[in-house]
Amino acid sequence: MQYHTHPDSGKVMLTQPQLERLREALATEDILESWADIWHGADTFSESEASAQQEQGRPVQAGDVKPLHNHAAVKLKPGREKSIRYISELASIPSARIATPKESPLQSGMGPSIGPLAAKQAFFDFCQYLVHGGRSQRNKFQYAHSEVHADFDFSALLAAGRPGRKKGSSATSSMTSRKQALRRAVGHDGVKLTRAREMDYDAYAEDLPRLRALAKDFLDLPENQPNVGEGGVYRKSSVLIGGASRQGKDVLAQSITAFLIAFARDAGQQWEAVKPSGEHSAEDVGQAQIAHHEDVRFRVTRSYDDALRYLDPNQAPRQAARNSNLTAVAPRAILMTSSETLGSLALSLKARKDSVDLVNSRDDYAAVNVDEFLFRLGWHVEVSKPSWVGLRDLANTKTEMTASIFRIEEGPEYRKEKVEDRDGVALGVIRTKHWLNPVAIIKGVENAARFLAISIIEEYSPDIAASIPDTIEAFIPVRSAAAEHAARAHEERMTLIAVKKLGKRSADHFREAHLAGVQTSDPSASIFEQTDGVVNCGLCALAA
Repeated sequence: MQYHTHPDSGKVMLTQPQLERLREALATEDILESWADIWHGADTFSESEASAQQEQGRPVQAGDVKPLHNHAAVKLKPGREKSIRYISELASIPSARIATPKESPLQSGMGPSIGPLAAKQAFFDFCQYLVHGGRSQRNKFQYAHSEVHADFDFSALLAAGRPGRKKGSSATSSMTSRKQALRRAVGHDGVKLTRAREMDYDAYAEDLPRLRALAKDFLDLPENQPNVGEGGVYRKSSVLIGGASRQGKDVLAQSITAFLIAFARDAGQQWEAVKPSGEHSAEDVGQAQIAHHEDVRFRVTRSYDDALRYLDPNQAPRQAARNSNLTAVAPRAILMTSSETLGSLALSLKARKDSVDLVNSRDDYAAVNVDEFLFRLGWHVEVSKPSWVGLRDLANTKTEMTASIFRIEEGPEYRKEKVEDRDGVALGVIRTKHWLNPVAIIKGVENAARFLAISIIEEYSPDIAASIPDTIEAFIPVRSAAAEHAARAHEERMTLIAVKKLGKRSADHFREAHLAGVQTSDPSASIFEQTDGVVNCGLCALAA
């Protein structure tokens, strides 16, 4: 067993990539027969364990959750056994954290592992402990088999039973006791229903309605509400990926999801992703850490206020269902794709009308304030790909896509902004202070997804970021280079506008006096006028 981080200093001591390197090294030496490991993040201190911690000066009480730690069961090939010191040096793990079967307490009450089945019995005992599947571990948190990283069929090994054990009535439990065990796991220990299904499918199938009720009861307890918001463990993040139809928006969202899951796994956490239904989709998120909403329209939530609460980084709102309120949802990352423009989606959400209806009623409304929605968005991304990339050409979509990534910032004053759909059809007018701050222009799905995933982790999930410092540190120069590239690209766009709309003399003046990176203003809005060859610059007047 080894901790992920030191309980006192906070220094990272073990990561999943480190374990993978050890497994690969043992395989390369041709001495590895079987491998299984798991991260325990829900274990609690017993009375004796808490007392031992208190003697070391740590303020630990019985029932407190133990720090995240890893257990690994490693079986070497017969005749290729190595010393603890050898494994310790290879893995950079203190030898005190490594135990052989003879030194392990796991076989207590099972009889000594001797004879031709000794190695298989010891490995079985270790593997059973990984998920707390032994009789002596019934009162411990029950981990799902899917959480185990193994190079063999882990569930089949446990299902076969301990090698050498006689099959009989004592080896199995009655259905009643099995259902009771699942009820306790779900209602008391907080085991998710997906895990309970894997733990004992037959008992799960017979008792599913009660298990669902127990799962909701557990999540509704005050102490089990999501620890989200300022001062909490994390804040919710959101990304809106826009673009014309068939540009690969969901391909990018899927890649971001994959990176987020991988980073969480490196930090010892298992994140789940879900693709909710199109309407009232927040109700389908459940306890997933990542929600991927495809082709978002105004019916994504039941009301505009529901959308605001769902996207609020600091709230974990309950979702209103037909017959009763669902448990609070607080995914760490909300990924949305839409062929709407940023303005048309905001207006549609607020007006509760789709784009077609907005066209017919655009003259019936004054300018609509949509900033409450816009400022809840973490990132806005516009994607595009060259016209020669075909509709189903996934390979070139991944390599040729360009993602323009923006943060939504607040300006000093309100302005009115015309809203159009992607075909240029007028839909109405919004009143807003927002402006889009370009932070990166990135080619390639994988590069853009990695950029966004690390940005999400770094800013909104500090618990994960603290556990993968090398990944975060390596990202710093990438972000700086992307920001510089985005600033130069923005200046070029604004200069091109000056050339097209104002003439060469005004464009030259603009290029010489008013380029300021991402802060560069749109010159067409600054009232450049040429009178008898003289440039009248609204920006210069404003500066004066």
